[in-house]
Amino acid sequence: MDNPLEVEPLSKNALKRQRKLEKLEKKRAERKLTRKRKNQLKKEKQRLKREGPQPGPSLNSTKKERKQRLQQAREHGVRLVIDLSLAHLMTPKEVASLCRQLTIIYVENKRSEAPFHLYFTSLSGALKETFNQFSPDHEKWLMEIHEKSFLEVFSSEKESIVYLTADAEDDLGDMTTADNESVAFSKDMVLVIGGLIDRNRHKNICYKEACKNGLKTARLPLHLLEAKCRGSQVLTTNQCAEMLLQYNVSLDWRVAVQSVFPKRKLVAHPNEAEVMEETIGPIAEACMSVEEHTTESQ
Repeated sequence: MDNPLEVEPLSKNALKRQRKLEKLEKKRAERKLTRKRKNQLKKEKQRLKREGPQPGPSLNSTKKERKQRLQQAREHGVRLVIDLSLAHLMTPKEVASLCRQLTIIYVENKRSEAPFHLYFTSLSGALKETFNQFSPDHEKWLMEIHEKSFLEVFSSEKESIVYLTADAEDDLGDMTTADNESVAFSKDMVLVIGGLIDRNRHKNICYKEACKNGLKTARLPLHLLEAKCRGSQVLTTNQCAEMLLQYNVSLDWRVAVQSVFPKRKLVAHPNEAEVMEETIGPIAEACMSVEEHTTESQ
């Protein structure tokens, strides 16, 4: 008696149809990704047109000048590393978002009047495949891309590595002053930013990894913000890199922080913070009383 669960092999025509459908589905996905990238570029152009020229990196430099600055940075510039070793903790959507940010970081570094010697490390696996789709010409970029971790790349310079994380206790200071509460910015240091988008699922992970490997840590001096922040001060990977670029140009942390920190996260008017406290306060108290009542009922 034939096994009812046994699946009959497909005929040649059926196999052809299946392969054709798979090919069409793949092309459809590629077209969708292309349309999405075009829309994102269009929105970015509209935003730049709406906001006008921003202070900082020059957009009018010739290709020759930009190339010369990048070559000089590779020889004498501060090393800036984007550590991609935590990519396995991200969803495919978050990986795609990070790849967009990596492209932005390279473009901003290329345009800067004082670029870094840029590194992407631990670029492998699914992240590398997605990155190749977003930036197929990255092999021509004037920067370093490694599948190895930054700890392997800079194995002989571990003392020079400073991992930037919001959970660090010390601020990243400037070149002229350093005290017990800051780490002096130095041309000899290797600055590392964690390339991670996780919607706050993995708290303190970059800080823990840095401590586990015995690395120095520092945070960007966001206390220099003149306006109050609406909520979280967490920055994206490309925003951290842009703030560092602004400092490398201006050598003024206040200028760097004020020009890069997202305006939408700041309180627009002095009285807005008081209004928010007056509004949120009663709501929070009401929620607490409801929780207490629910606990007593149980």
